Amino acid sequence: HCMMKLLGGQLDEHLYAWPDHGCSEAKGLSLRRTASLKANSVAYMHDKIGLHRIANPSMSEKAVSLHLYSPPYEMCKTFDETTGTAEMSR
Repeated sequence: HCMMKLLGGQLDEHLYAWPDHGCSEAKGLSLRRTASLKANSVAYMHDKIGLHRIANPSMSEKAVSLHLYSPPYEMCKTFDETTGTAEMSR
């Protein structure tokens, strides 16, 4: 579980479907939706919902967010958007 609060600025959340690893060819991640989060917004994420990417859409304005993970973790998977392949990250 991941709970996130945007403390300042603006962030975009991109929600993707889990890649189909039963397929023999690499395919990009399938975008389900994009949401804009503004200051004081709260978001929730769980593996059952899908994958997500958080990005600051501004090249000049800063954004600050607080992420709480339960249970805490030491490693996670990061995905390549264009191929859907994953690797473990610390």
